[in-house]
Amino acid sequence: MKSFIYCDTEYRSLRQACDSLRISYLRVKRLCRHYVRAHRDPTLAIEWIITDTKIPKSEPKTAKYYHDQKLTNERVAKFRERIKTSIINKLLSEV
Repeated sequence: MKSFIYCDTEYRSLRQACDSLRISYLRVKRLCRHYVRAHRDPTLAIEWIITDTKIPKSEPKTAKYYHDQKLTNERVAKFRERIKTSIINKLLSEV
C-alpha cells in the first residue's frame, strides 16, 4: 500500500495509522475491502470510524463485499443446521 496523509501526518501503512490513531486495524481494513471509495482512499474509512458517521446505504460496494456476505450466510446456515441436529439428537437420546 502506498503512503497517505491524514491530518497533516504522513503514514507509511494503514497499520501504522491505526496504531497511532488508536482505532481497529481490522475494522478499517474491512471498510476498505467492502466499499469502493474507501478502497481508493483509506483516509475515508478512517474518517468514518473516528467521526462515528453512518455509512450511506447508497455507498457503492466492491465485489468482495458480496462474496464475504455469501460466505457469511453459508457459515450461518451451517451453524444453524449443526445446532438443529444437536438439539434433535439430544431430544431423541432423552426419550
